[in-house]
Amino acid sequence: VDVASTPAQMSLGLSGRSSLPSDHGMLFMLGQDSATAFWMKDMKFPLDLIWIHGGTVIDLDANVPVPTTTTLPLYTPISPVNYVVEVNAGFAEAHHINIGSQVVITVDGIRKN
Repeated sequence: VDVASTPAQMSLGLSGRSSLPSDHGMLFMLGQDSATAFWMKDMKFPLDLIWIHGGTVIDLDANVPVPTTTTLPLYTPISPVNYVVEVNAGFAEAHHINIGSQVVITVDGIRKN
């Protein structure tokens, strides 16, 4: 996955890309528990948003569509998270990722929770 850890990287996310390889995604490292909100500004393909707290998937927005109007809905988890993973729509279902799934995040050889 690509890693977004700065405010600029998180704001840009995957916007503007025409596609994403099927085995790729973007990890948003929020650092501390955050009641964050995501939108699909300038997105050209639908996504799954996987909301993670402490190594556990706590929420999942599957098949988030590309916006068709200038009004952009906000997507938020049910409680604060410290990571979000964006992947192609359908990835979570295809890989049996559900609420309660355990996740191990390793960045530069360091395990994160």
